[in-house]
Amino acid sequence: MRAAEIMTLDPMYLSSDKTVAAAIELCREYDVRHVPIVDRGTLVGMVSSHDLSGISTYKPSEKQLGEIMSTAVVCINPETDVGDVIDLMIDNKVGAIPVIEGSEERLIGIVSYLDVLSSVREFVS
Repeated sequence: MRAAEIMTLDPMYLSSDKTVAAAIELCREYDVRHVPIVDRGTLVGMVSSHDLSGISTYKPSEKQLGEIMSTAVVCINPETDVGDVIDLMIDNKVGAIPVIEGSEERLIGIVSYLDVLSSVREFVS
């Protein structure tokens, strides 16, 4: 099974100049825990609801995502085997991995741990 078969297509994303408040609102409104950060069509970072929860002491309407995002983002391509996706999630202790395409690293999807669990559920009795 490949990442393309289980990924969420065209995930919600924000740019690095958006505020922490905007990311918190997106997570709440769409019930997501991971937000890719895309500037000029290229994936540049990632924030998680865990990252956002640690910002409560700051003014979330003033702090930009570029200041808090993780820039060392583990990425995969649509052809990546789901077993490899699982290994990457475990090894890097991440709950979601962006799926990119092309040399410009264009975001086309995201695979979360829920996508992985849903895909293997049919194989467990």
